[in-house]
Amino acid sequence: MKIFEKTKRGFCNIFSHHPVSIVLFMVATLLNVIFYGDSFDLSSNVQKVLYCCCSVLVAASISALLCENIHLYHQEKSVKRIILYVVIMAAGIVTALIDAINYETDLVRILYDITHLTARGFMSGLFVTLIVLYLCLIIFFFYKKSGETFEMYVAKAFCGIMKSELLYVILAIGSLFITVFFGVLIFEDWDSDTIMRVQLLPLGFVAYPCAIAGLSDTEDDISKLGKAILNYVFVFIISIAYLIIYLYIIKIIIQRSLPSDEVFEILAVLFVFGIGIWTMAYGCAEGLFKKIAGLLPFLYIPFIILQVICMFIRIDDYGFTTIRYLEIMFIVFEVIYFALYTIRFFGKKDIAYCALFAIASLVMVIFISPFANARNVVTLSRKSEIEEFVALGDNATVFDEMQAKEAYKVISKEGGSIGQNYLKGKLTRDQIVLLSKGRDGREDIDFFQIDVRLNGRVNSFDVSSYDEFYIIYQNYGKSYLNRQNYYSDNERPVIDPSKLLVYVPDTEEMLTTLDLEDVAYALIEKDKEGASIDELRAIVPKEITTKEGYKFIPTSIRVDGAITEETTIHYMSFGGYFLR
Repeated sequence: MKIFEKTKRGFCNIFSHHPVSIVLFMVATLLNVIFYGDSFDLSSNVQKVLYCCCSVLVAASISALLCENIHLYHQEKSVKRIILYVVIMAAGIVTALIDAINYETDLVRILYDITHLTARGFMSGLFVTLIVLYLCLIIFFFYKKSGETFEMYVAKAFCGIMKSELLYVILAIGSLFITVFFGVLIFEDWDSDTIMRVQLLPLGFVAYPCAIAGLSDTEDDISKLGKAILNYVFVFIISIAYLIIYLYIIKIIIQRSLPSDEVFEILAVLFVFGIGIWTMAYGCAEGLFKKIAGLLPFLYIPFIILQVICMFIRIDDYGFTTIRYLEIMFIVFEVIYFALYTIRFFGKKDIAYCALFAIASLVMVIFISPFANARNVVTLSRKSEIEEFVALGDNATVFDEMQAKEAYKVISKEGGSIGQNYLKGKLTRDQIVLLSKGRDGREDIDFFQIDVRLNGRVNSFDVSSYDEFYIIYQNYGKSYLNRQNYYSDNERPVIDPSKLLVYVPDTEEMLTTLDLEDVAYALIEKDKEGASIDELRAIVPKEITTKEGYKFIPTSIRVDGAITEETTIHYMSFGGYFLR
């Protein structure tokens, strides 16, 4: 109970110090809770406005948090400070608004493929850079206000966040169980949209303020349990991981083999977790364990050589891409960090916090630097293959064509507007058509799989005025999600979504013909633009009337197919209610 009492006092204290930031984030949460899913029949324009409002509110919350931190640290009210706060808020809000207008940010897509973020335009890159800079400065001012060394601050902040977020975890799990049980037992069903709404509330009203509380409230000492976990458990785990990597190095030296393709990711994850573990351990450990924690970063340095080898192998095998560029930037950050750490370790200077500004600087280089940004570097690194192919003309070999096709694919996808402008200026239409084909000479294919669930849209409806009522799920065709399966099937079904035959369940009696052509192709177009699931849901009408007079109320629609020179639907399914 002491933890919860302390959390409550900390929450009140944090709200008094950061009211603007917390309120803005809560408003953004409320908007998401109210308008999540299909409860409201909103047009795409209204949904876009709501998305822009939420993006601006979140950006304004982060900007306000930075302004509040600067104010709390300096405790100074002057015209210069007020102007600084206005500039910080305006920069965050304006760039967030421009980014939201031009792009729909889907974190799942970005985590799956980072080029969805790096290939965007300058203003979107400026927004990402500002947000990362603001977050780094927020942590910096929390650290400076604590009066601790950076290592000790990180350790106390980590323990503080773990304790304060315990309340959020309990509320999130409890609300999940209650929502599911209530839906299943009372309504005999559970609605995913309702569950998400309930989960968003503790996220915005508890998790965010608790995170701020954990970062700012570092006055108390770390408990014995916390020190034991940081000094012994975490250090022991990472030491075992080090041992495994060194054994692997010995193995490849004895076998005279090259490192496997997965090594870079493994070492990157080890570094990310390691930097937190040895920083916290060095801050709160004493005696022998402090020396061990201090030596851990130096034991990692040989792994950088392994990462460089892996990176060059990948470039040799796959060419230069955005991922390779980011790997280089990751290695650059590691080198900068270890240089800072060496000064910290031998010079006893508290400069580890400079790693925050190294992160912000590298993000700026990646997104908005004039020549070294990801879009420009990828285009410059691969354009020689395009230019060589163009110069050879009819004398180009099959290998030259394959190289040019791969370069074209990378530039068109990852080069953003810079790459697109280069390709349009360098290639003729016929050359673009040729290079857009796959390596095997066939059309380059983009497969799509669009699955829209609408269960939360209909909870109940009156069927007393209808004579016929059917619950139907049907599917047509075959789904293809890779080139090999696509080209190995000589009888690829082509689905006409305007003439979907609907049969009475468990019989061969035809009920009606359903026309989903407009819906299907609208979903495909929106999906190509990177639309969110809410935008896709908004496309599907709540009711569709067939020629035979049946009212169709959809609960799910799935559309799969391939995009070559034209869009083809190979698989389609739907579920819902038919009434007449």
